[in-house]
Amino acid sequence: MEAERQKALAIAEEERLAEEKRKQEEAERHRLEQERLAEDRRQAEAEKQRQEQAAQAEAERQKALAIAESERLADEQRKEEEAERHRLEQERLAEENRQARAEKLKHEQAAHAEVERQKALALAESQRLAEEKRKQEEAERYSLEQERLAEDRRQAELEKLNQEQVSQAEAERQKAAALAESQRLAEEKSKQEEANRHRLEQEGIAEERRQIQAQKQRQEQAAQAEEAQQKALALAKAEHLAEEKLKQEEAKRLRLEQERLAEERKKVEAEKQRKEKAAQVEAERQKAIAIAEAQRLAEKQRKEEKKERQRLEKQRLAEERKGSPIDSKRKKRWLMLGMICLASIFLMYYTYTSYTYTHISYQEKGKYGIRDADGVDLLPAIYDSIYLQSWGYIVAYKDGAEYRFDKNGQLIEKIEPMPQNAPNDPVLTLNDQASIDKATIEQLLDIIRLQPNHPLIVQLKKQVKVIELKVENDTYQKIKNSKDINVLEGFLIRYPKSVHSMKVKSDLQTLIQILLQQSENILYQTAIQQNSIALLGKYLEKYPKGKYVKEVQNALLDISKTIETTQWTDAVKYNTIDAYQAFILKYPASKYLKQAKNNISSLQSQQAWFKIKNTNDEKAIRDFLKANPNSVFSSEAITILNAMEAGKKKNTSTEMPKKEIPNPTPPTKDEDDKLCLSIVEKINQNYVKIPAGKFVNSINEDVSIGSFSLSKYEFSQAQYMALMGHDANLAYFHKDENQPLESINYYQIKQMLVKLNSQPCSEYTYRLPTLDEWEYAASAGSPDALYAGSNDAAEVAVYFTGKPGTRTTGTKKANAFGLYDMTGNVAEICLYNSQIMRKGGSWREKPGAMKIKNTIPMPAGSADNQTGFRLVREKK
Repeated sequence: MEAERQKALAIAEEERLAEEKRKQEEAERHRLEQERLAEDRRQAEAEKQRQEQAAQAEAERQKALAIAESERLADEQRKEEEAERHRLEQERLAEENRQARAEKLKHEQAAHAEVERQKALALAESQRLAEEKRKQEEAERYSLEQERLAEDRRQAELEKLNQEQVSQAEAERQKAAALAESQRLAEEKSKQEEANRHRLEQEGIAEERRQIQAQKQRQEQAAQAEEAQQKALALAKAEHLAEEKLKQEEAKRLRLEQERLAEERKKVEAEKQRKEKAAQVEAERQKAIAIAEAQRLAEKQRKEEKKERQRLEKQRLAEERKGSPIDSKRKKRWLMLGMICLASIFLMYYTYTSYTYTHISYQEKGKYGIRDADGVDLLPAIYDSIYLQSWGYIVAYKDGAEYRFDKNGQLIEKIEPMPQNAPNDPVLTLNDQASIDKATIEQLLDIIRLQPNHPLIVQLKKQVKVIELKVENDTYQKIKNSKDINVLEGFLIRYPKSVHSMKVKSDLQTLIQILLQQSENILYQTAIQQNSIALLGKYLEKYPKGKYVKEVQNALLDISKTIETTQWTDAVKYNTIDAYQAFILKYPASKYLKQAKNNISSLQSQQAWFKIKNTNDEKAIRDFLKANPNSVFSSEAITILNAMEAGKKKNTSTEMPKKEIPNPTPPTKDEDDKLCLSIVEKINQNYVKIPAGKFVNSINEDVSIGSFSLSKYEFSQAQYMALMGHDANLAYFHKDENQPLESINYYQIKQMLVKLNSQPCSEYTYRLPTLDEWEYAASAGSPDALYAGSNDAAEVAVYFTGKPGTRTTGTKKANAFGLYDMTGNVAEICLYNSQIMRKGGSWREKPGAMKIKNTIPMPAGSADNQTGFRLVREKK
């Protein structure tokens, strides 16, 4: 019984163990099946993601190819359009050249017919005009050729840049596509290897399990403890392998996810860079097209205006030959031409901003500096005197040198004082090339104007060009990186034909395009604040019915008047025939027209006289008198003729009747006497006897002054017109003819004095005061006087109070010698050795710059609306 029971228990135990083994195997199979299904799902999901990524990459590649193709087509179209525009421009230039040649031929034929009809004088005049026209056309052709070459170079550089950018973008795209393809292949290979490893691992596990099962079947009779131990080891190993597998799969999944995210970020960044480069290339292309089109339109407008000016100049010259006055209809047409020139905002760039209202001069330890409206120092207080010019420059003087600064306090130009050993007349005498190289433009122009027969005249003219080009290039180097519209416009108006003008115009247009993106109010305020004719014109173009149209039009009109005045001031500064003729051509209806013509006539008379004065050619001198009866050199010519006549009488044994000096319209003696008396009476009024005395001058020298007579008032416009003619008034401010004369330079004063001192009915001669005479008269001999007559400038001086312009002479208090306006109204010219000095300050300055001891040197050819003079009278 016991044996059967033990046997039954053993059988039951075997069945239990077999059942447990079966359950364990069933659980193991279920677990393996679940793992297989999970693995299949994971692989399906991975395959789906790979396919989606491949499809997305293919779409991106197709999109990039399409964009590149569209860019290529657009670039080809742009090149074709550019080539077509270039061809049309060449044809247009050829047609214009042909028309210009035809017009020139027609003009030459007309001139030839006129030459045959006119006498010798008309022949000489027409030849001079033809030569000047040829030179002007040659200069214009050279300028156009230079601009065309500069434009071709710029277009070639832009084309090269575009091609390089397109090539670079294509290379980047191909590189990105190759990288994406290599990554996809690497990923597929990695997945395949992982699948193979997984399959081999599963097969190994299955084989191992089969061997374990066979081993268990062979060892079924082994002890239960040994069997349990083997089972535990197998289960532990399986769990370990499963855990390791899960860790490996999780690590692989994270690695793949990180690689995918990195790849997506790289693609996004590459696409962003490609789009930015494409947008930049397109923006540059559009900018280049816009600039080229604007320049083409500006060039076309400039040529049309040039043709119109040439046509009007021909008509004017024809009318002057006929002697007929310009009728009102012609004046209206010239006025309309002036308005058209004003409307050409792409060609006229200039800045005019009065910084007097925003800049403040200050004084420290007897020296002067400049601060802006916020109190920031622009120039330190180290200068002897400072004043602000109406066109925005700051002019300072230190140790006899003149410094010119822009509105930001940046040095533009330094003018050294004239040498103390120069001759009495501030016209330099040159003897060699070394002296020419050291001379300034004004000194060279003085020699060209006053010594036309100088043996170095050709070198002088060349040196003027060299200095002008150097100044132009130096100025460009200072402003080429500027972002200030005023600075760029100022360069263009000063150097309209510069080789740098295309680059400056391009930079200016870029700044203007940025401002055009602002609102109407901001654009208007910026344009008014900067007083820019380009911005004002752009406002009218963008807002033709804007709310500030009237204000902008008024501002443009004011600027045009200012430009005209500034151009006139520059012409007077150069004081050459070419400068005045260029001004007349640009402003044919100017209020300075008569004055410009008078100055041309005076300079022509001057040149003609210098050519013959030392020739002892009696016929040439008589012809000069006949052609220039009112010249300031007439008295000198008459004196020379009388001397020649006296010499003839001396050397002739027989008595010859005295020959009368020819005069085309000889006045009677009574008329001459009346005219002379009226001139002398006008000039000779209101002189004050200045007593002799001693005083300490502005350079701390003890000076003794003898008695002399000085005009009580500054020389007035009425006095100048009485002597030089009613149409000869030079003054900018001419509301009242008793206002002081200004806008006159030293050479014009000399010419006036020649005529004044040659009046036969006058018992006096006249001259400019010396520096010591002026300081002594202004201070009335007092060493402590700040201003002429008071230490309070408001009592004795017309100075800057917000209202521009001079006042009638004698409106303020006189000083102790009875002299008016020695301080203020207009600064006054006086002489110190070989230098021209400016004393007393003007209506434009503040009291600090008007002290008696302030001395400012100035060039002999310089003139402005702030400087005049008064005269010393002496007995003949």
